[in-house]
Amino acid sequence: IRDVAVTGVQTCALPILQEACFRIYNDWLIDFCSHEPSRMFGVCPVSLYDIDQAVREATRYKKAGMKGLMIWQVAPDEFSFATKHYEKFWAAAQELDMRVSMHVNTGAPYVVGSADKWGRDLVTRMTKLVAIKSLHVQQSLIQLIMSGTLERFPGLKLVLVENEMSWLPFFLWQLDRYYSRTGEFDNPGMTMLPSEYFRRQMYATFFN
Repeated sequence: IRDVAVTGVQTCALPILQEACFRIYNDWLIDFCSHEPSRMFGVCPVSLYDIDQAVREATRYKKAGMKGLMIWQVAPDEFSFATKHYEKFWAAAQELDMRVSMHVNTGAPYVVGSADKWGRDLVTRMTKLVAIKSLHVQQSLIQLIMSGTLERFPGLKLVLVENEMSWLPFFLWQLDRYYSRTGEFDNPGMTMLPSEYFRRQMYATFFN
């Protein structure tokens, strides 16, 4: 595996493979949707290791008539949603009016091909499926809201895909409650409560 420089970060060939796989799939998706554009709306996965590449691809998919983008839900530690790594991508998604979906079970902890991803004993399996899986999406939401991302990009629209919904009212109430007690911390320019950003710019889906 050869090392390559991607936006100043040393990484391995995996991002290049991911970019290539996504391009191939999205080219197929563009062709598939082109046969019934009034009924089929494509959402294209985008690799986020190289943000300049991600912006180029997002622009290409918009021009091809696609309606949205899909990104990892759990970012690698070095690419936390609380960092400025994504600024160009958020700006592009906002300008292109492309909804950005974050799908359950995607990102750093979910290694493809791992037979023991959820664990083999009942306690481990239930802990990962019920508690840790919920923790992952909640951490990403906190990173996006409390870093001021939604303040800086008020036209950015994010969709939580297949993460269920019943936990959201309590979660957002807790965010508002503890945010109101953090006056001694640096505020990243937020002008609204966390729940207000969610209501303005985020959507959630459920499945059964």
